[in-house]
Amino acid sequence: EVLNQCGYKIDKKAIYSGIKNAYISGRTEFLKSKTWSSNVLIDIAHNIGGIKALKEHILHNCNYKKLYIILGIMADKDYVNMSKEISLLHGQVTLVKPKYYRAWNICDIEKVLKTTNGEIIEDISTAMLNKLKKATKDDLICLTGSVYTVSEGLIFLRKEGFK
Repeated sequence: EVLNQCGYKIDKKAIYSGIKNAYISGRTEFLKSKTWSSNVLIDIAHNIGGIKALKEHILHNCNYKKLYIILGIMADKDYVNMSKEISLLHGQVTLVKPKYYRAWNICDIEKVLKTTNGEIIEDISTAMLNKLKKATKDDLICLTGSVYTVSEGLIFLRKEGFK
């Protein structure tokens, strides 16, 4: 309506079509590769609500034998409860540190490690490669956390042929 008032004529069908076909990379996105047999799910779950929604999505929509979770969070987020929530999926959790100044630090990650029963691999590409080598076609690798975590991982995955 506001655009129409400003002189722009936009058909309502075009608006509905645009909304229906809108796509945001990194939001519950499944990736496949011809090189790797692993199934990869990326999701920008950068707060507790996003982590809860991701957990529910995985529980109700994903089938896998093993779940590998790669998680990187910003220091100003509720990383303790986010980590506890994602660990309820009982996957192998790998905590990573995005290359961004607001990322959680090693002391934060070590505190969280006690609640996740996981491991620390600071570098996201190294963590992704580690999980790709371990995972089979029946497993799921989930890369999640901040926008910076997912974008850094996505750069690596694209180089590995994931689409």
